[in-house]
Amino acid sequence: MALRIFRSLKPVISAVNGAAVGVGVTMQLPMDIRLASTDAKFGFVFARRGITPEAASSWFLSRVVGISTALEWCYTGRVFSAQEALERGLVRSLHAPDELLPAARALAREIADNAAPVSVAISRQLIWRMAGASHPMEAHKLDSRAIQSRGRSADVKEGVSAFLENALPRSPSGCRRTCRTSSTGAPSLRSPEEGANMKVSQAVDSRKSVRGFLPKPVDSDTIRRVLDTASRALGGNLQPWHIHVVGGEAMQRLKGIMRERVAEAPGGEDREYDIYPRELATPYRDRRFEVGEALYRCLDIPREDKRRRLAQFANNFAFFGAPLALFCSVDRRMGPPQWSDLGMYLQTVMLLLREEGLDSCAQECWAIYPQTLGSFLSLPPERMLFTGMAIGYEDPDAVANQLRAPRAQLHEFADFMGI
Repeated sequence: MALRIFRSLKPVISAVNGAAVGVGVTMQLPMDIRLASTDAKFGFVFARRGITPEAASSWFLSRVVGISTALEWCYTGRVFSAQEALERGLVRSLHAPDELLPAARALAREIADNAAPVSVAISRQLIWRMAGASHPMEAHKLDSRAIQSRGRSADVKEGVSAFLENALPRSPSGCRRTCRTSSTGAPSLRSPEEGANMKVSQAVDSRKSVRGFLPKPVDSDTIRRVLDTASRALGGNLQPWHIHVVGGEAMQRLKGIMRERVAEAPGGEDREYDIYPRELATPYRDRRFEVGEALYRCLDIPREDKRRRLAQFANNFAFFGAPLALFCSVDRRMGPPQWSDLGMYLQTVMLLLREEGLDSCAQECWAIYPQTLGSFLSLPPERMLFTGMAIGYEDPDAVANQLRAPRAQLHEFADFMGI
């Protein structure tokens, strides 16, 4: 829970009215602002129970109150008053018990009414993440990139107009106030260290499925370089991938074909493989459901609004506005090991795109129209379509791009033996 709160897009405010001891207090540390009633008590009692602090509190606590206070509270394990929590900086303010929730809600309302949601989300990630930076230059690089991006947004025009008119701003990105993403994780801040200076870990962390692109064209030499470099990916010596890149007039023609085909056959065509197993069991079914619901919450599309959900899905076949698309096909004689090679190649492509400052969205949905795509790409009979991919530059103002899909924690999928 602590890490999910840390990754949240939204500000998180805590209102403590009672005893917050053990996990009751550690879970609040990644929250941004803590208010408490005069009746509240706190305690990091782990040492008195023969255990150690948990929920990543060893990282958060010293950043909130300083090392000396953090160590004192953890060493002694004593329960302390709300007044001490206020004096040491753990809480922002104290309130009478019946005034606590109104005060917390008033603070949340002040933020929601006056601040652009995207600016708040980015500010939250900048300040939390830079708490662990080794040099202020890291912050300078990130906040320079953030302000350059936000400086082109409609929120800036509205903010200036509201200031001049002495009025409350109505943020053009205000629809994002309904994006309940605190349980799904926040979008990673893109590293400005692009090109040769980008680390592999930064490329992995900043890669995400972008579902809204700018119309800015992609340089043809760049995509050729990426695809060529990616051929070093593990391929079992067979290198079984075959790639088609589509853009310009060809892409416009394909979009027209797909508009008609999706209208004619919204359920797709005869599948050549199952994108997901037909009997998808827990935990895989739950993970898929969680990501899908998180996306539609971001877009403020309820489950019962089937029409809008289908319309959003249909955006796949317009590549979410991307100027370039990639399709991967494979010889039908290849088996599961070679299909895993395709995944390694495509992952390498997506990471190299990040190095070039580009974004992508892998789209297996194209596999539900294999006959239409096979005809358009002139695939020979021995090859079948595997997947598509949209490629371009992320639109930072696209609501769907604020989602960072949750991932299972390490202990859920990894076992360590002998280490």
